[in-house]
Amino acid sequence: MTPEGSLLNCTCGVQGSTNSQFFWPGYSSGPNLLVPNVRRAQNGTIYTCLKQTPGMNNETTLYTLQVAYGPSDNDTVLEGPPSFTTDGTKDLTLTCTAKNVNPTPLYGWPNKPNCMKTTKCTFKPELKDNGSLVFCTATSGVLETSGTGTYKINLAVTSAASDHKLSGGHIAGYLLLPLLLFVAA
Repeated sequence: MTPEGSLLNCTCGVQGSTNSQFFWPGYSSGPNLLVPNVRRAQNGTIYTCLKQTPGMNNETTLYTLQVAYGPSDNDTVLEGPPSFTTDGTKDLTLTCTAKNVNPTPLYGWPNKPNCMKTTKCTFKPELKDNGSLVFCTATSGVLETSGTGTYKINLAVTSAASDHKLSGGHIAGYLLLPLLLFVAA
């Protein structure tokens, strides 16, 4: 894997082979292939090393260039519904995607530690989560680069969730009211 922007330096040869000549047809008349400033557009380019030995058939070896690049914040997207209706028991699934990256990045969820290191994170948002941000990261396993995606939780709460959250307060009020009336009398 060659980092984008770096020099590809590839040598073709066989140890102990003194009688053979090696070259890269179309690129180099010797055993060394030098490609400066490698770009992602060159990812997958196939280079052929040719071995010529007097009195023998030519042999070739193929080399496929793998260029490492990305991810960036601009290419890392965290997607979920624009609004999520819940009664406090429903799962919300978010998807983190990094584009323009090679190889496939490693994913993480910095503020959702229970989510696995995959592209998806599923959790049950609570009322207190409304308006909070969720982050995902896509990190290159080759380069020291990463991208971050952000999602703002926008809850639409059903009455069942509102009633459920307020029921404890209602119960306490109903229990205290007769007690206060009894003390006042």
